[in-house]
Amino acid sequence: RVIKVYIINNPDVTDKQLADMGLPIYKTTRTPSKVETRSPYMKVILTEPRVLTVEFYESEDKKAKPEGQRGVKFVYILSDERPTDISQLINSESDTRTPVNLSFTEEERGKTLWFAARWENTRVKYGPWSEIFSAIVP
Repeated sequence: RVIKVYIINNPDVTDKQLADMGLPIYKTTRTPSKVETRSPYMKVILTEPRVLTVEFYESEDKKAKPEGQRGVKFVYILSDERPTDISQLINSESDTRTPVNLSFTEEERGKTLWFAARWENTRVKYGPWSEIFSAIVP
């Protein structure tokens, strides 16, 4: 700890001096994290009454998150009218593992759920939104 505090983190000690002492040279910049350029592939599964399960993947063929992505930002709303803009989807979930499970009340059965998602990387930077999809609450 003393070496790290007084030598390695000392701005007066150069990288050459650290190397001559056999001490590690730490990076001073962060490694950039890829921002995904595609939106998630989503699949709705009806498992039980009042529950909608939405799985998300990189593509229909690749059942995983894209490299460098932490998870998804998932937004939704129950509405009779189709939303015209993502900002109208006022409920949100962030999830790092597929699937997202949404539970509803008995009164909400038969209503339309409108939803969209986008990838979130490890630096909380977002990719593009998917289109707005719909499903009926079972």
